[in-house]
Amino acid sequence: HWRSLDYYNLYRLTLALAVVFTGLIFSDSTLFRPGASERFQAISYTYLIIAALFVLGIRARWPVFQIQLTAHITADIIFVILLMGTSDRLTGGLGLLLVISIASGGLVGSGRLSLLYAAMASIALLLQHAFGILGGNQGLDSFFQVGLLCAGYFAIGWLAHALTKRALQSETLAQQQADELALLNRINAL
Repeated sequence: HWRSLDYYNLYRLTLALAVVFTGLIFSDSTLFRPGASERFQAISYTYLIIAALFVLGIRARWPVFQIQLTAHITADIIFVILLMGTSDRLTGGLGLLLVISIASGGLVGSGRLSLLYAAMASIALLLQHAFGILGGNQGLDSFFQVGLLCAGYFAIGWLAHALTKRALQSETLAQQQADELALLNRINAL
């Protein structure tokens, strides 16, 4: 599981670098709300630093695996939601990045908390959207899109849970068959 978490963090580092470069390249464009470009860059640099610090935790294997995985997914949710708040044009695309985090969290973490991650992402997205409406940045008509994205989070979480459960059952069955084959080999040798 630690190697899978390491690969997942490599994805996070790559994503954070891409977000930093996006902020640098498009800082003067109309991609962001007025004055939000600096906030986007600050959030993306912080995300990159956090992703780099996660490498130390993975290498030290401290704290335990499940706590680290939950911290990684929570950080992804927080930073992606914060980045979504800086641009109306990036909101949909950045929201889809959470699908990858939820699926990875379910697959890397043996599927135990995948629905919790989906719930956390959905609540965060709904809060971000509600604050956008209260701030006058978004309209009420986009709640349907947000609802579909939240339903997608739960569908991906459930699918990751089901796939992981099936893979663990197959692994257990393969181990049992290997043990039986080893026993048959010992009997044959006698």
